[in-house]
Formats: sequence, C-alpha cells, structure tokens
Amino acid sequence: MSPSSLIRLKHRLNHDRSVSSIIAAVGLGAATLYLALTHLTTPSSELTGVVAYLAIASMAPAAAVAVYVKHQTELPYWPLAVSAGAATVLAAHFIGSQLLSLTGMPGAEAVAATAVAAAYEEAVKLAAIVALVYLSRARGVREAAAVGALVGLGFAGVENLLYVVNSTEALASAATRSAVAPVHVLVSAAAAAIYYRTSMKHHCAVAASAAAATATVLHATYNVGVLGGLHPQLADGAGYVAFAGVFYLAAFAAVEGTLRRRQTEDRKEQEPSHRSISRDRGRRLPSVEENSGGAPESKAKYD
Repeated sequence: MSPSSLIRLKHRLNHDRSVSSIIAAVGLGAATLYLALTHLTTPSSELTGVVAYLAIASMAPAAAVAVYVKHQTELPYWPLAVSAGAATVLAAHFIGSQLLSLTGMPGAEAVAATAVAAAYEEAVKLAAIVALVYLSRARGVREAAAVGALVGLGFAGVENLLYVVNSTEALASAATRSAVAPVHVLVSAAAAAIYYRTSMKHHCAVAASAAAATATVLHATYNVGVLGGLHPQLADGAGYVAFAGVFYLAAFAAVEGTLRRRQTEDRKEQEPSHRSISRDRGRRLPSVEENSGGAPESKAKYD
C-alpha cells in the first residue's frame, strides 16, 4: 500500500470515528439532559431561555481551560468525552443520595459532606476517563489529560445547569458557578495525566488509586476552602477570590508542568544520546576480508 493510500485510510478512519462519536455523544447527551432536568430539579424550577443562556455563559472559563489542554492533541471522539462526563453527574447524584439517606449528613452545609462529595464525584469521573483512555488507546499523557479535561467539562456543564435552574437567583448562581466549574476541568485533567503516567509502570489498579486519591484531595481542598472550613475569612468575597486564585494557579501549574515534563522525557527517549552517536562514529567498519572470514593475502604472493 502506497504512503498516499495510508494517509487517505487514516483520514477516513478519523472521519468515521468523529461521525460515530458525534452520534453517540448526541444520544448520550440528550438522555442525560432529559434525566437531569426531569429528576434532579425542584418542582418550582423552570428552564427558560434566559436561564439556559446564563448556564451556557457560566461555562466559558471552564471551556477555555479545556480547549487549552486539548489544543495540541487530535481527539476525533472529543464529543463523546464531553457527553460521558455529563452522564457521570447522574451516577454522582445517585451515590450522593444513597449516602445521604444512610448517614443523614445535612448536605452541603457540612464541611465533611463536601469532602465526601469530592470523593465520589472524582470516582465516577475517573471511571469514565479510564474507560475512554483504554478504548481510545490514548497515545500520550497530553491526550489522556485532554480526555480528562473534556470529561470534567461535561460534568461541570450539567452541574452548572442544575444549579442555575434550581436557584431563585439565576444570575448570581451563574456567576458563582463560572468560578467553580474550572475545578472539574483541572482536577480531571490532572487525574487523567497521573493515571496514564502511573499505568505505564504499574498495574492499572494502582494507577487508578493514585489518580483518584490526588483528585479527591484537590477537589476536597477546594470545597472545604470555599465553605470557610480552612479559615473563616475564606467564606468572605475577598477571601474566596484569593483562595480560588491561588488554587487555580497551583492546579494549572501542576497540570502544565506534568505535561511538559512528559513531553521532554518522550523527546529524550526518541532521540539517540550524544554518547551513542560519537561511539558509532568512532567505530571502524570491518573490511570485506573480515566480513568473509578470510585473511588478506600478501601482495608478494603474486609477485
């Protein structure tokens, strides 16, 4: 098969994967939105055009972060990753409702409940990330991080919609959620990168445990800090802005540092070392007689 035929075949496969992922994403996304709006909203809530626009606008910061993480990768199935992340909201809500009925925790008013919520939310998102990374055969840590960012974007999108729809102050809720949504994108991207890097050297169960633990700690730290559990001043507006700013900068630096460090390691593995190049250059090539196993005959023999 000629190189041009291989290129055409690759483009055709990518196109088929894009079409199939879009079809699956539309079906999964529609089902998720229907179930979320019919089962996770209050009876008095109503999805109007203004509310929908506010919910979409609240996703702008999170979408910008996800696009930045993805911009150096080729993901033909990215719509499916977003829809899979959106569907995990249903699983997270089911787990949360079961835990609430068993423990009787007073919902978001308890600092401990927010830490527990971070654990099961990150667990369901990580399950979707691992499945997508495995099925898509991610080709690098940046591609895995892009999958995580898109899953987090889908989760944050449905969560923001539910918060804005169920709120009596839609505008204030949208403004608050616009600052919270990037947490899911950054934390999921970090979890995916950690999972991929760890799975290269250890069992997938070890990699998943490390990714889940890291994501839970990051998410729980943000949740507890927002509620003022770390310090009472964090509950104020200025304290929240300062805490969120430091958290986002640290999380973004950690994700970007992990991606760049892995790219450097991959580049070093692909390029031969200077020592091996100099050794190969200094090596004397064997003569024809040495290759044939015979000794060079003396010129005096034929004189």
